[in-house]
Amino acid sequence: TVGNGTLALGAGGSLASASITVANGATFDVSAINFTLGATQNLLGTGTNNGEVTTGSASKIFAGTDGDIGTNTFTGNLTFTAGASANFDFSTTAAGANDRIVLNGATSVLTCGGASIGIKYGTNLDQTTDYTLFNLTGGSASIAGSFNPAPVWAGNTPANASAYSIATFGNLILLHYSSGATNPPAVTNLAASGVLATTVTLNGQVLSTGGQFPAVKIYYGTSNGGTNPTAWTTNISLGLQGGAFAAAVSNLTANTPFYFTAFASNSAGAVWAAPSQSFTTPVANLAT
Repeated sequence: TVGNGTLALGAGGSLASASITVANGATFDVSAINFTLGATQNLLGTGTNNGEVTTGSASKIFAGTDGDIGTNTFTGNLTFTAGASANFDFSTTAAGANDRIVLNGATSVLTCGGASIGIKYGTNLDQTTDYTLFNLTGGSASIAGSFNPAPVWAGNTPANASAYSIATFGNLILLHYSSGATNPPAVTNLAASGVLATTVTLNGQVLSTGGQFPAVKIYYGTSNGGTNPTAWTTNISLGLQGGAFAAAVSNLTANTPFYFTAFASNSAGAVWAAPSQSFTTPVANLAT
């Protein structure tokens, strides 16, 4: 346990403890080594984790401590790998005291990696307002990939568990409850940004969820595949989305035109964003 002050790990540093707890006001500083948790090692607490943190294959990160409410803060990138999980305790109201994980670095990246979200609650859950799981507060922070959309219930399981899902909304990861009639979503393409010789960010926005957050993919390639998924070179799955979304793409060919479009689907139907957007990568700068 880091009870107070700062525990800093230098080059080659590690901790063998099964669980690392960072208390309120304390700092776990791993900025010198880009820390990776052990395969089954857990990180929890209400303090600050300074630097880049990556989970192990079965690691658990808790917002606060298991069974207690709190906020766990990360100043750098936080990367989840498949098999890992983030775990939260919730009260009966989304506006009340609830667990949360905050990434407050200006350029922090939360990589979701298909990891699971564990939810523990008492008597019932709020069905009118979404619970915030992750909040990225940096001006240029971003979310990469998606979590498993189905929550893992620790302890109680709500009778309407299938109505809850894990969704991305801007720089938030939410526990969302869907009720009532569902309609097909609406989605649009936005202009590509950060266009370089081999990299780009592809953008879009869910205009309407239709009452249920849709799963979003972005298709792209050197020819316009329109609404035919097999006519596109490749695609990126972004998980459940509810607002603006973006996908960072690399390994492009320089000095080449590319096309892209978004595809969104929920239980009521699937839609393509139209028209497709295009961009051209510039000529690569050659070292002299």
